[in-house]
Amino acid sequence: MAVDFKQPRNHLREQLWAAWGANERDIGEDDLAAVRRHLLERDDIKGDLMAWSVSTGRERRIKISIVDFLSQRTTRLRPLPSTVDLLYQTIASFGPLDPLLKDDRVTNILANDWDQVYFDRMGEGQNIRLERAFRDPAHYRAVFHRIVSVAGGIINAEEPCADLLLPDGTRVNASMPPYTRNYALSLRLFPKKRFSLAELQARVALNDELSSYIQSILKARANVIVGGAVGTGKTTFINAVLSLLPPDERLVTAEDAPELRYDDRHWVAHYTRPPTAGETG
Repeated sequence: MAVDFKQPRNHLREQLWAAWGANERDIGEDDLAAVRRHLLERDDIKGDLMAWSVSTGRERRIKISIVDFLSQRTTRLRPLPSTVDLLYQTIASFGPLDPLLKDDRVTNILANDWDQVYFDRMGEGQNIRLERAFRDPAHYRAVFHRIVSVAGGIINAEEPCADLLLPDGTRVNASMPPYTRNYALSLRLFPKKRFSLAELQARVALNDELSSYIQSILKARANVIVGGAVGTGKTTFINAVLSLLPPDERLVTAEDAPELRYDDRHWVAHYTRPPTAGETG
């Protein structure tokens, strides 16, 4: 179905739809449940609804499905552009985090409360405050729980803290009262692109002398310790160094969380796990 998000040209119809729009500012829970149920029943949309990735195509597919449903007039809602957008934002969007998730340069997103969202962006700095945060606390909590759900976790008053992993490797720490004063959310994102040592040199992240030294100690199979604060580029650097290994050499890694990326070579990745009952650590 071709979808036109513009208002109808008929003047009387415009007035009627505007009247509907005035009554739809507060969409009821029954309306939300009906639209959400319709989306989940569509096999071609269900994956988009539960996906972590944020893209223009995903947004358009979901909005078209919402328009299809509202056009059937099975609810009091009408397919007004403002209504469709509000339903999408409420049901399927990550709100003001969407632009940050689309930006490959963003490495951290930290939400202390609905109106206190900060992020780190490569080349611009750390703890940059997001000017346009969530609409209100309810909007923030909805996105908070949606992210936890997409990561396959559960968080409630009995288990108010969760450390989770999203499908693309993004690390999530979510906490809520009484564990924290507010609903707090931390997202640690990792670059989708793996830089080579030469590319780091081109970006003036290291000079020729240091690059040659790194290659020599790698050939010597010396032990190396890489240290630094969060967001200083440890993972990016290690990825670049290990990419120098011969492709026929088996690579075995052990990590707390999957941050290294070597799917194109002979690689076995191990991950740590928390101790189970009876273990001391």
